[in-house]
Amino acid sequence: MTRPRVGEFEVAAGARLSQLCKGRNKRALKQMYLIRNATEHLQGPYANLPKSMTKAHRHLLLLARCTEAAALTRFLMIEYLLNRGLWSHFRSNDRVKAFWALPAVGRAKLWPTRFHYPTATRSFNPSAVKQALEEGA
Repeated sequence: MTRPRVGEFEVAAGARLSQLCKGRNKRALKQMYLIRNATEHLQGPYANLPKSMTKAHRHLLLLARCTEAAALTRFLMIEYLLNRGLWSHFRSNDRVKAFWALPAVGRAKLWPTRFHYPTATRSFNPSAVKQALEEGA
């Protein structure tokens, strides 16, 4: 996989990360990337979320994506650090490109464990979050 063009990064990021996950996740991973990108470019985390949603719904979506991002990051770091066989594949940009260019079977041999994406927010309770926000206001 070559370096994506501007505007295609969220698709590439979601496609790459989804290969290390189980469960339905591509839409969520794309949103996660868009939140990160908007925040990095000082537009705020809501800039790329659907404007058709209420402010409260966008806030809940942001909290859910942050919860998922934290869980996914923890998983990826632990799997990487515990699997010394992966280390050489991430030492340079060329090695990273080569890793993502591997056939799915080759990548799966190197990174056999998948993050079960739906578990990241299984206990996420939007009603409890709303109540806590209302009580804190």
